[in-house]
Amino acid sequence: MGALAIVLITSAALVLSLGGIVKAILSRAAMQLGTGVVCGIGLTFMFNFIVWGRRVSRCIL
Repeated sequence: MGALAIVLITSAALVLSLGGIVKAILSRAAMQLGTGVVCGIGLTFMFNFIVWGRRVSRCIL
């Protein structure tokens, strides 16, 4: 009985620590993905702004 309890406790601790590691990796990946999405949107917006600015300035001039 005691050995079974020790095995259960150690396996639960392993699962919890693995879960924490996986959660940390996932949160870091999510942060990098969010940063990439924000940077991509910003770059696309800047590119469109430059293109439209040239077109508008051509129309005005």
